[in-house]
Amino acid sequence: MCQVSLGDDKWVCERARFEFEKPAILKTALGTVQDITEKKKIEDSLRESESLYKNLFNNSPFAIGILEKTSLQFLEVNKTATELYGYSREEFLKLTAYDIRETGDHSKLRNQLSDGNYINDKTIRTHKKKNGNILKVEPSITDITYRGKRAYLITITDVTDKLKIQEELNLAKEMKQKEIMEAQEKSRSDIGRELHDNINQLLAASTLYFNSLHITSDRDRLLKEKGINIIATANEEIRKLSASLVSPTLYNRSLKESIEYFSKSFELTNINLEIDINITEDTIPEGLKVNIYRIIQEQFNNIIKYAEATKVKIALIQSGNSLTLEISDNGKGFDLKEKSEGIGLTNIVYRTEAYNGNLNIETSAGNGCKLTIQFELPA
Repeated sequence: MCQVSLGDDKWVCERARFEFEKPAILKTALGTVQDITEKKKIEDSLRESESLYKNLFNNSPFAIGILEKTSLQFLEVNKTATELYGYSREEFLKLTAYDIRETGDHSKLRNQLSDGNYINDKTIRTHKKKNGNILKVEPSITDITYRGKRAYLITITDVTDKLKIQEELNLAKEMKQKEIMEAQEKSRSDIGRELHDNINQLLAASTLYFNSLHITSDRDRLLKEKGINIIATANEEIRKLSASLVSPTLYNRSLKESIEYFSKSFELTNINLEIDINITEDTIPEGLKVNIYRIIQEQFNNIIKYAEATKVKIALIQSGNSLTLEISDNGKGFDLKEKSEGIGLTNIVYRTEAYNGNLNIETSAGNGCKLTIQFELPA
């Protein structure tokens, strides 16, 4: 059989059979010509497709590997994968997926294979390079058949730098929030001290002047007493306002003492208040203490203004490096979607994020509110 090209458009296959009477005398000849143009076009198309696939596979900007489905043995990898992980192609083909995963992930990987969930796991995971360096990668996994074998086609996106940049941005945002809050605290403390040290002194001086007056009538005596009482009331209100503005540490109180002192200002609200505090104060950063105090203030103001609650519980519990603040009430609750943009909740969210805390709010109309914040303390 042979293939003959007839110009640019036709390919044919020619066959011939010859019979001889004598070695040199041709008796009969039978020949056929078959048009194989379409077959040739299909073969050319397949070769072009294979070449295109190889180019796409090898030159992809993503690391690509093909794994045997049962053992997760590498059957093929592209150039990007060898450059990313540091193994040669030959070295890769001796490895399995277990070899580039951390040891702690092996049991999870086996369970996913057993449960049939391996292909559905698109979460960011940790891989190891040949030199031991760690990669953060995001996979995409597809079932394929490769050279007659059931296999997985895995495309890997290296997100190590992306996550690092995001972490740095989050840290910068957190530091900026802390700087803003520290500036706010300083401003509030300055105002609080000004009220306490100056305004209260002026009121005290006014009281002295009132007391130095010589009273000649009962009417004047009543006016004098009323004036002194008004000044005393103003003095007490300024003292309370000053205490709420000045950071707890500036009054030389512990966080627990500050919370208990703050709660006394609500004794006249007919709210049954329960306080449960179990913390080791010297393990909590001063900035976080002030932040927790402000969150409690903010939530109490929300409860007083809107909740119509009769019972409130504050729990501040430390367990190892975890610090949990819980404030719950039996008030009328609210629709979290409608109130999520309120200034009170926004301030609490802002203060929580500044110290990388996790905030959870459970509430609904008629069912009170439970606010839980968890902070991780420095080791």
